[in-house]
Amino acid sequence: MYQWYTYAEVCYAYLADVTAKEDAYAIVSTFRCSRWFSRGWTLQELIAPAHVEFLAKDWTPIGSKRSLGTLVSTITNIHYTALLRLEPLSEFSVAQRLSWASRRQTTRVEDRAYSLLGIFDINMPLLYGEGERAFRRLQEEIMRRIPDQSLFSWSWSDSYLSFHSLRGQVERGHDRFRYDPNLCGRANTDAHESLLAPSPDLFRHCGRIEAVPHHEVTRQLQLGLDVPTPSYDFTPHGIRTQLPMIPLSLYLGGIGTQAAQLHSLQIDLKTIHIPYPDRIDAPRVVAFRKTHERFHLILPKKTRRALCAQGYSPSLKGGDAARPTIQWLALLHRDKSHSVLIKFQHTLDSDGVTLSLEAYVRLAGPRGLHERPDLWELVSWTDSYPWAQVLDKRAVAVTADSRTLKVTLELHLVSPDHYVPHVEIPHVEIPHVEIPHVEIHDESDIVQPSSDWPRLLTSIGSQSESIGTSCERRTQTKEYWEKGERVEADHLETRGEGGGSTDGKGAGPSWWAVPCDF
Repeated sequence: MYQWYTYAEVCYAYLADVTAKEDAYAIVSTFRCSRWFSRGWTLQELIAPAHVEFLAKDWTPIGSKRSLGTLVSTITNIHYTALLRLEPLSEFSVAQRLSWASRRQTTRVEDRAYSLLGIFDINMPLLYGEGERAFRRLQEEIMRRIPDQSLFSWSWSDSYLSFHSLRGQVERGHDRFRYDPNLCGRANTDAHESLLAPSPDLFRHCGRIEAVPHHEVTRQLQLGLDVPTPSYDFTPHGIRTQLPMIPLSLYLGGIGTQAAQLHSLQIDLKTIHIPYPDRIDAPRVVAFRKTHERFHLILPKKTRRALCAQGYSPSLKGGDAARPTIQWLALLHRDKSHSVLIKFQHTLDSDGVTLSLEAYVRLAGPRGLHERPDLWELVSWTDSYPWAQVLDKRAVAVTADSRTLKVTLELHLVSPDHYVPHVEIPHVEIPHVEIPHVEIHDESDIVQPSSDWPRLLTSIGSQSESIGTSCERRTQTKEYWEKGERVEADHLETRGEGGGSTDGKGAGPSWWAVPCDF
């Protein structure tokens, strides 16, 4: 069923308990409280299709998964990028995916496990009558299939088994759970002594748990030995594995995940892992075969991390109703020595089968855009249906304050109408080549610097129509002039702890204050 939903052009979700023509965003709206969001099988019906339309009880359209994405993400605790298929499910840890199902119920207890088979791309026989063993079997298959130790990150949390609920069970004669006051409100159970959780409920608070690569576990634990990649042997005595143990009054087991990287220069007998076939990225397959209704840039968590690793704090803005064809990507270096500003401007034909995209790139020094505010470098792409998965790399050299950097751009199609920009900025600066001086003949060419960086973006955006027509080429450099005036800006800096401003009292405009998402 998961594959059927994945390849469907559109799926309709009939919400029999939702009133038509109400404010879905209201705190007590029937949409928020709909039973559809609490059922087990509807999880795959929500995530798998690219396009879901919600219908009220009188069959009146409420909205789509995309138009109500933020609200649906809040209701379901599913990350926005997973909900809209902007990132593959493999980017989310096992614990995160199980947390999405932790608040959902099914008529038959086995279906709590069976409804998750598509989420983990796992096939196993359905044995109705096995009860809670179904979830145990699912976890065992996950261990065999997915190298992710976040599977063991579940917890008997206070919200799941509170002191009062445990005391009530004891008073009523239930002896399955034993409450120990020394455990700070946690529960202990004689019936369950395993690394595997008895129920998806125990992953309720695992929505932010990410898997740590095996080599990173070794590094953080400062182990001087070669720790083997975790493996699991299913024996009559239980599942056998090895974990790095830290001797304390108790033992702490370090868990992580990543397939072994074997690069031996001599022939040795070693244990290797034979990989499973890669899962077909169905959302991208659907994206390639649909015409574009619009062009939208997104910055997933993985892309933000890559930019932060290069020393840049990213911020994406634009694509709104005022200027739907223009989007801005701003990259501020961590030492505030410079920033890179990229303006993307696209054109779609009326049928959505041809895309023309231009990217204007410039480098700003510590004084913002004071130096050569007219200088932008242009790269462009053209694509048509069926769409390419990757718009090839384009490289450009940008200069400011005697600093010249090489900026490489590449765009990946990840979902219908949605692209992810990949930016590479090497740490090594290329030799600076002096650009010929442009003489100013009229005082009208100079305007006092702007004191508001967001207003600068608005001003530059309003000039987009004239940028292409008022340029002249000089030694492979595009210089863009506004008729009768030039636009400059004050310092381009990021915001500190106390907020941002551009009046000299703060550390910079808040539009740039976007933290790295680690």
